[in-house]
Amino acid sequence: MRMPVSTSTPSQSETAIEDDLPEISRVETTPTTRKFKCKSRFRINRIESPIQPIEEDCGESLTLYDASWPDDSKIIKTFCDTFSKAMEKHDFVSTGNALFVRFESKTGSYSGSSLYYWAHYDFFNNTRLGEPVPGKPCDEVFASWKSKKGQVRSPLNTLVYKQTTSSEDVQCLYRFVTDKRLYARVILTVCNVRFKDHPYNPGLCTNCLEDRVDKLLIWEPLPPGANNSHPPIPLSKAAQSGDVTCICNRHTTATTVISRGEQLNLQLIVDSAHAAPSYFKHNTPLFEATYEFVHGPLCGPPIIHPTTDGDIHYPYYEAIGYVEPPKSIRCIWEIRVNRERDLLLVFDRIKFASKFCEDGIVDFFVKGQLSPYLSICGENVSLAKELPVLTAEQLSPDGRDPGVIIQFIGTTSPTRAAFKIAWTELYHLPRNTDGSLTSRLTEGGTLDDAVEGCEFPCPGEAGLCIPARLVCNGVINCPNITGSKGKLNS
Repeated sequence: MRMPVSTSTPSQSETAIEDDLPEISRVETTPTTRKFKCKSRFRINRIESPIQPIEEDCGESLTLYDASWPDDSKIIKTFCDTFSKAMEKHDFVSTGNALFVRFESKTGSYSGSSLYYWAHYDFFNNTRLGEPVPGKPCDEVFASWKSKKGQVRSPLNTLVYKQTTSSEDVQCLYRFVTDKRLYARVILTVCNVRFKDHPYNPGLCTNCLEDRVDKLLIWEPLPPGANNSHPPIPLSKAAQSGDVTCICNRHTTATTVISRGEQLNLQLIVDSAHAAPSYFKHNTPLFEATYEFVHGPLCGPPIIHPTTDGDIHYPYYEAIGYVEPPKSIRCIWEIRVNRERDLLLVFDRIKFASKFCEDGIVDFFVKGQLSPYLSICGENVSLAKELPVLTAEQLSPDGRDPGVIIQFIGTTSPTRAAFKIAWTELYHLPRNTDGSLTSRLTEGGTLDDAVEGCEFPCPGEAGLCIPARLVCNGVINCPNITGSKGKLNS
């Protein structure tokens, strides 16, 4: 006897299967979207009044298949009347959208089956927003060649919170992967975190990495500039270097992480002590986030390492010949600066697609600040004539590697925009205790007690200087001290 059973409405999501007669049961749903879980109770009696007695084992058997048909290569469990033990409250979980249950009797019986089974079955949504990782219950990969941007969230299939052993935390790893020929950076924004209070650790999370709490960890598995063949950086090493963003408290404010390279990892860790009671059949997502791959080939190199001077061109000329014009673009450059140096930025030329800021804008960020200290677009393009000098303290407020972030967002005809930003690192002349300069210009045109590379003093009392090779090179390398709009020293 074949008895197909399927459910499609919430009211039918949990059903019992009970039988003590020979039968075959099949439970399945729509393709590739749901998993089947069966919680069973199983009892064995000896065969009484067989129709056709046999001497071999397994006169009657019950077999569960991880398939929609009795595929012998996908047997989950077989119960035999001669050697199987009774079992109660045990979960059997399929890996796909169907589970096939078959009872077989080689003897038959006038008095009923020797096997008695009773089970609940339930369906779980196993939809993935990214590419699933084989052999992993909830790991996913988001590749830029699949989708430029999208959403990510905690597993829809809440079985993952129940299937781990009591000693292992639930861990889901979400990997964001691109290639610099497509994009050079990943932007990940965690929008909502809804962790429940830990029943055995009710205090607030004070040390996110060390506390035994539910958490989200974000880090880069590759050092900046390394390609995908480089061995990944383990989480422990990234934590030691302070390059891990950890979120453990509930919040609704956004947390944004911008990668420096081509990969970014997001890991969800749920403490096993309360994973099942807190989150099994809990439909509210534990976290929600968005991702976007940015900095295409037209942007050029994303990171400029410390050098005395240089420039950024947009669009990047070397990429124009092989890149199709995008409908929109977002470039993020990081200019790294040598320590104890100020930085002068100058727009050599600039053109926007229109006068409206929503069509194209250039933002300047210093480290430690979420908002740009200066934004330039078609409406205020005159500000590009005199950019303020960034001091060494502004470039490194926390004492870490100094630098500045420049971002360009073009939403309308981004290829019609074009600009060149030149920069110069400004040296500091040594001063006396009273603040006066200790160096002076000699008759030979050099500085007494000069700092290496500081051959030409910039006008003014700021005590700034530049290498001699930058003098009269056609580029503005010293800041304006005249006060006359548009008139700068070069």
